[in-house]
Amino acid sequence: MSQRSRTAPHLTSSTGTTGRRPEDEMQYTPRILIIHRALAPYRIDLFSHLTKRYEVELFLEYGQPLEQDFNLSLQGDRIQFDYKLLAPGGRLLPNLRPELLRILRKPYDLILCSEFNLLTGMLYLLRGRSARPLPRLVSMCDDNLVMAEATLRDSSFWAKRWLLDRLDGVILCNEQARDRYRDLCRGELSKWHYLPIVQNEQYLQRQVALAEEQATALRSYYAIPDGRAVVLYVGRLDKVKNLPRLLEALRLAVAEGLDLQLLMVGDGPLAAELRQQTRALSLEGHVTFAGKRQGNDLYAHYALGDALILPSTYEPFGATVAEALALGLPVAVSEVAGSCTLVRSDEEGCRLNPLDTEDIARALRHLYKVIRERRGGESRRSLLPFTFDQYMSQLDDFLDHLIAERYRQ
Repeated sequence: MSQRSRTAPHLTSSTGTTGRRPEDEMQYTPRILIIHRALAPYRIDLFSHLTKRYEVELFLEYGQPLEQDFNLSLQGDRIQFDYKLLAPGGRLLPNLRPELLRILRKPYDLILCSEFNLLTGMLYLLRGRSARPLPRLVSMCDDNLVMAEATLRDSSFWAKRWLLDRLDGVILCNEQARDRYRDLCRGELSKWHYLPIVQNEQYLQRQVALAEEQATALRSYYAIPDGRAVVLYVGRLDKVKNLPRLLEALRLAVAEGLDLQLLMVGDGPLAAELRQQTRALSLEGHVTFAGKRQGNDLYAHYALGDALILPSTYEPFGATVAEALALGLPVAVSEVAGSCTLVRSDEEGCRLNPLDTEDIARALRHLYKVIRERRGGESRRSLLPFTFDQYMSQLDDFLDHLIAERYRQ
C-alpha cells in the first residue's frame, strides 16, 4: 500500500492507556482491514476518507457490483487509495475465501466487512489469527426496515441473527433498521451506528456545475420545452424499480395539466417494454429514455433535472436519492427504500407508497409544486441532514470508540 500522510486518532481508554507507551500512542495509527463486496462510485469517498485517517488494507470480493457495471476509469483521480481483489471462492460456496487465512496473519485493530454471509462468519471465527486482543469486527449492512423485520421474524435467518448478536459493531444505512435491530438484538446499544450511503457533496456539486453547458445542449437534443419541469429517474430499468406503475402515474399527472418531463437514465431488461408502454399511454412527448450514463454524462443529466423519483417495490437503500439531495434536488422516494429516512420535510420531497398508482401521482404533484416554488430562487444547496464531513466525523467517533474498547478487555 502506498504511503500517505494521515492524522492519527488519539485513542484512550477508561484506564488512560491503550496498552502502549504514551509516547508511542501519540503516533499510533490504527490498522483496519476492509473487505467489501465491490467498488461503486457512491463508496469511493467513504474509502478515501478511511484510507487517509487509518492504516487501511482494502480487499474487494468482486470486480463489479452484482447487477451493475461501473466504468471506474470515468472517476478520474477520485480513487486515491489502493485495493486488491480477493481470490475467488469455490463454485458451490463462492463466499468461502481461503485467502483470509493468509490475510489475517497481519495484525489489525478493526475489521470492516459488508453484509452478513459466510465470509463474515469466517472473519468472526478466524480473527484470532490476526491479533490479541481480538480485532473489533464491524459489518456495514444495507438492510432496510422490511429486511430487518424479515431477519428478526423468519427462522431461516438464524445464522444472520447469530452473527448480529456477536458482532462488535453494525453500521446500517437506514435509521429504522438500526433502531429495530438495536431494540431486539444483543449487545451494547452503542454498537449500532447509522450511516447513509453518502458522497462528498462538494465534489458532486462541482461536477454538476462543470456540466451545465452540456446540460443545456441535452435539453435541446431531447427537445424538452423551456420551462418544463424535469423529473429524473436514475437506475436500472428493472422489475423491482416499479417503472410501469410510474408511467401510469405520470399519465394521471399530465392529464391534470402538469407540465412534466420524465427523464429516465439507465438501461435494463424492461427497456423495450417501457418504450412500448410509453407509446400506448400517448406519453412520447413527456418521457425521455436517455440510456445508461456515467461520469460527466451522468452529471449533465443531474444538471438538467429539477427533481428525482425512485418508486421501487424493493430497494435496500437507493444511492441516487442521496446523490440528488446532495445536489439540491427534491426527491420522491418509495417508503420501502432505506433512503426514505433522508426525506424529513416537504422542501426535501416526500415518501410514496410504491403499490399505489395514485400515491405516486400525488408524489409527482408534490415535486411539481416544489419545483415551481423554487424557480428563480437561490442556487441549489445540499438537502441532506448533514454534510459528508459531518457524517464522517460521526463514523470516526464510532470506530475510534470500538478500537479503544479493544484494549479495555
